[in-house]
Parts: sequence; structure tokens; C-alpha cells
Amino acid sequence: MHPADGVFPEKVNKGRVQVNGRPFTIRGNPQQSELKFTKYQGKGYEADPLTTMFVKARVMAFADVPNLFALPQPNMDELVPAEEVDKYTRQEYTTRMMEALKRVQDDRAAKAAKSL
Repeated sequence: MHPADGVFPEKVNKGRVQVNGRPFTIRGNPQQSELKFTKYQGKGYEADPLTTMFVKARVMAFADVPNLFALPQPNMDELVPAEEVDKYTRQEYTTRMMEALKRVQDDRAAKAAKSL
């Protein structure tokens, strides 16, 4: 229908307004295995949009292997025995943790430079 035929947009009935529409295509819906530990686990119907977005974010996060275990791993040589905990202040502990984090970041940067 065209305005030249006498049908103008303000006179056209657009039909029913979409109710309970799905924001994702079939490809965008998560797999049943990705819905594990949600309220949709084992259900025959699709998940709501918010759960779908969280599941997609979780799948993408697990695919990002370098950042999956981004926390620094402790150096066993620098662990403080329980008897000597009183000797260390919070500032010293924070300083040691920041040094450990810096070492981990430097090691990763060196590995990345070697791989290029």
C-alpha cells in the first residue's frame, strides 16, 4: 500500500502489538547444557532474556582463559607461618601481595612478548 493509492501511514492499522516477544533469534538462545545451575535446568521451554544474557556472559568468560585465573598464585617460599603472623602488619601484607601481582603480570607480559 502506498500513499499514492490513498493509504496514508496514519490511517493504516499496524495490527497487533507484539506481546511477549523474544529478543533473541533461535541462534541466540543458550544450549540446554549452558543453563545448568539455573531455574531453567532441564526445562523444555526457553530461558528469559536476562538469564540468557548472563549465561552468554558466563560462556564468554570461560572462553577467556588468560583472565580466568587472573588472581596471583602464592609463592610458597613467601608464606608466613601462623606463629609469625603477629610480626607482619597489614601494610606489609598488602605490599607483598602487590609485589606478587606485579611478578605475575611481568611473567605474562614476557610470555606474550615471546609468543609474538
